[in-house]
Amino acid sequence: MPWTGKISASVLTYNRKEMLLRCLRAILAQVQPADEIIVLDNGSTDGTCEYVEESGLLDHGGIVLYRRPRNTGPAAGADTLFRLARERGSDWVWYLEDDSIADADALKELKIAYSENFSHPEEVGFLKSLVVSADGAPHGVPEIDLRAAAGQASWAARLGSGLVKVRRATFVSILVPRSTLIHLGNIYPDFVSYGEDTDFTFQSTELLPTYLVGRSKVTHLGPEVGRVKSLLKRDPIVMDMAKYYYRNNLYFRWYYYLFGRTVLYVCKCLYEALGALGAESELLRRMEAIMRSFLSGLIVLMRRKAGPLHLSADQHPPTLKLQRKPVSNRHGRAG
Repeated sequence: MPWTGKISASVLTYNRKEMLLRCLRAILAQVQPADEIIVLDNGSTDGTCEYVEESGLLDHGGIVLYRRPRNTGPAAGADTLFRLARERGSDWVWYLEDDSIADADALKELKIAYSENFSHPEEVGFLKSLVVSADGAPHGVPEIDLRAAAGQASWAARLGSGLVKVRRATFVSILVPRSTLIHLGNIYPDFVSYGEDTDFTFQSTELLPTYLVGRSKVTHLGPEVGRVKSLLKRDPIVMDMAKYYYRNNLYFRWYYYLFGRTVLYVCKCLYEALGALGAESELLRRMEAIMRSFLSGLIVLMRRKAGPLHLSADQHPPTLKLQRKPVSNRHGRAG
C-alpha cells in the first residue's frame, strides 16, 4: 500500500559535535527525506548546540533542536526523544545514533519494506536497517528470532523481500511506528546505559514480529559495544559505567531467556571479578564494579518479580524542562 504518515528522524547526541554534523547531513541527503529531524543534545559540554547553529545546517529547515542542561544517560535520552516525537504528532520514529551515517536510500528502503509487506502499522513492531562498520563489516548484528510460535511467520518467511525476522536489535537506524510506542509505553530510564535498546526491542518482539531490512544500510562509526571488556579499561569513569552493562545483562537473561543462560551469566560475572585481581591497575576497583553490578542486578530481579521493568509516563521528568532552540522549518515558519 502507498506510504502514509509523518516520519520524525530522531537523534540523541552527547559531546560528538563533528560526528553529529555528519549524521545530520546524511539524514538531510535522503532521497525520500523525513518530515522533520529532532535532535536532543543530552547535556553536552563541548558546545554542540552552538556548533550546529554555526554550521548552517539549521538553514535547511526541518530541524528542531532540544537540549538538556545535564546528561541524563542514553536510556532517559532515548525515552525523551520517543515522547517528543509522539507529542509532535509523528506516526513513525526513525531513530539514529549520532555516530551513524545513513546511505542516501536508507529511509526509502525502510518505507518500501513496510509498504510492500504490510497493510497497517499495527502489524509490525519495528523495521531495522542493516548496520555495517566503517570497513563494511557487519556491526551490531541483530539476533534472529528462531522461536516457533503458532500462527506466526518463521524467521525466513520474508527473505524473498529482503526481510529477516529478528528478536533483539540496537537503536542504530530503527523505524518504529507510533502504535508500538503506545503499546510499550516508555523506555525505563534506570537502565542508564547499556541495554535500553535491548529491552525495548525485546518487548517489541513479544508483541509483534520485527524485521531487519537488508536493502536499508547505515554505517556505524562508533565501536562495537558488545561485551564490555572492563578488565582492559583504564578510565575510572568507564570502569564504573561497566556496572550497568553487567547489571542490565543479568536482567535480560532472567526475563527473556532460559534459566540456564542466567546461571551461565552469573558464573561469567564471578569469573571476570576474579580475573580482575590479575589486572595491571585498579584491580580492586574493577572487581568491585563487577560485583556491585552483579548484586544490584539481583536486587532488581527481586524487586521486579511481577514482570519486565516499566515506568509510566507521569513518573518521568516533564519535557518542559528541555531547552528548545527555535529554528525555521521548510515553509519558513518558526518550528
